[in-house]
Amino acid sequence: MPGNHDAPSHRLLREVAARPPYADVVGPVERRATADPAAYLEVLARPGWTVDAWETTYVHLLQGPDPVLRWISATGAQPVLHALEDADPALRSRFEAEYGAELRAAYPAQPYGTPLAFRRVFVVATRTE
Repeated sequence: MPGNHDAPSHRLLREVAARPPYADVVGPVERRATADPAAYLEVLARPGWTVDAWETTYVHLLQGPDPVLRWISATGAQPVLHALEDADPALRSRFEAEYGAELRAAYPAQPYGTPLAFRRVFVVATRTE
């Protein structure tokens, strides 16, 4: 499960979308919650089951201009971008420029690319009986 909803990419999406004039179009952007692995273990572990729960953080090395904006535009930012596009394509462009500037500050490009940390939580429950 994605566990990166508190990462700068998602936090900044919520913050920029909450500003005028975007907030009037998109409303509040939901913060999805992913629990720690121990919380899933607590819910799933019971007699007759084995549970493995862990997390890891991948560091994706992104390339090109505005790579984090391109990455999140294909996933988590889609509802916001679609709402803005439907309301006014110029408003979407304005949002992307503002959000992109925030992302470039949070994820500075390095000579080898732009690192993006990506937390994931994994849980496997297996019935033993």
